Amino acid sequence: MAMRDYITINNYSGLGTIGYSRAAIAAVAHGALKEVDGVSAFGKKKGPVMMNRGVAVVFTKEGKAVIKMEVNLARGTNVPEAAEKVQQSVATAVAQMCDLVAFDVQVKVMRIV
Repeated sequence: MAMRDYITINNYSGLGTIGYSRAAIAAVAHGALKEVDGVSAFGKKKGPVMMNRGVAVVFTKEGKAVIKMEVNLARGTNVPEAAEKVQQSVATAVAQMCDLVAFDVQVKVMRIV
């Protein structure tokens, strides 16, 4: 079974649908990650899911985008606070840029650097 590459939503005008790719949502999430001090993307390929600089997006059957982020934290960074800031930054960016896409942000701290 192939992984879905796009998620579609109805647009405001009612003239059709808008599609967002996993790569586009991952790029938005990665950009938001850069805004959080003391945090950087881990970045690697993990199984069948292509990691986009530490960010993977999977679409569920229900039409939800699950954003999985693997991050490095700078030494001395408060882990729970940094993870929450990442979630908030990514959630804000995705909500603003990909309006109406339901999503879930999962953060996994991989290393302290």
